[in-house]
Amino acid sequence: MMIQVYLSFVVPLAFLLLVVTGEGRGVMASFAFGLSAALAVYGLTGFISEAVVPLPMQLAFVIPAIEEAAKVLPLVYLLLRSKKTGKYSLVRYAMAIGIGFSILENYMYLTMAADSGVSSTIVFTLLRSLTASLLHGSTTALSGFCFQLMVNRSRFSPALALGTLLGGCAVHSLYNALLLNAEHGAWAIVLPIASFGFVLFGVNGFGIVGSPRTRRKEGASA
Repeated sequence: MMIQVYLSFVVPLAFLLLVVTGEGRGVMASFAFGLSAALAVYGLTGFISEAVVPLPMQLAFVIPAIEEAAKVLPLVYLLLRSKKTGKYSLVRYAMAIGIGFSILENYMYLTMAADSGVSSTIVFTLLRSLTASLLHGSTTALSGFCFQLMVNRSRFSPALALGTLLGGCAVHSLYNALLLNAEHGAWAIVLPIASFGFVLFGVNGFGIVGSPRTRRKEGASA
């Protein structure tokens, strides 16, 4: 059913991409990249045996690393194609990749919850959608921010790229570990919000924090 859900998003997006131009087209293409990355991870993790790697270890360490690496791959492609502009396009593209990834992942987990008898109420669905979208969006957006800095400075830094990836993996692993611990599960709601707040305000990742004049200038050049 995952493939059917994936196609139900990607096929309409393909037609929309034909008529949209500019940064909006890049955002939608990145969204499709995120959906594709989620489908690839879903297929790959199915080959990991619980006899070799116990499920809690998979969820806390292995799967977060695979997912974060899969989301960064489209960014590498965008990095190679981007030109020095001083804008924040890569960060917005990265956020779209993470959001696209989270949507397909949410479908998988909500389906599993329903099949196992766990109540999938509107509140549960909203909380799952909020935390997963902000988690995947913010960790990928942080990589996008670092990649944008590399583009603007015309210099690739392997240490910065790897450090950002490992940081995203650490946040993701902590989020999954909190979800696995019923006593600290509430913190799993706070962590994604804090991560998004850090990208949005802490590093001004989307270029929207500042004086009205700065925002108008950025909007005019976007």
